[in-house]
Amino acid sequence: MSNSVSPRKPYIQEVTFDCADGALLAEFWGRLLERPWGYSQEPGGVVDTGSSYLLFQVVPEPKSSYKNRLHLDIEVDDLEAEAARVAALGATRLCDHIDESGGGFIVFRDPEENEFCLVCQPNNAWDTFIASVLDPSNRGELLVDPSPGKCGLIEQAE
Repeated sequence: MSNSVSPRKPYIQEVTFDCADGALLAEFWGRLLERPWGYSQEPGGVVDTGSSYLLFQVVPEPKSSYKNRLHLDIEVDDLEAEAARVAALGATRLCDHIDESGGGFIVFRDPEENEFCLVCQPNNAWDTFIASVLDPSNRGELLVDPSPGKCGLIEQAE
């Protein structure tokens, strides 16, 4: 009889950021997320998010563009309270979209100009939207508004 173990499914071990100062970013993100963080020459700065890790890997090349190709969305209960807290940690507020319910998002840059968003979703509106996008019966098109200051708002096509 064989004691074979089923291979586990692929999962995200960590999200890696190339950066100039891994210690600075590990501390910033650890404090932002209120999670354990640390730094070592190899592999760099690390934050334990509870489900995976953020790794801040020091590279010699400078960031070549202000626009990220990937960013993190950090869900919070109170956008403005958390916005004040992350600004005090050293983040720069870029733009926001907040509706009358207090839901929406605010775009920030961390100390090395990596973009991230604080998001708030009263009544689980975003979770409901994501579930509808993943529903195989949904064949609608998504439109993105690239206008300056619009933060790329997504709308459902008619």
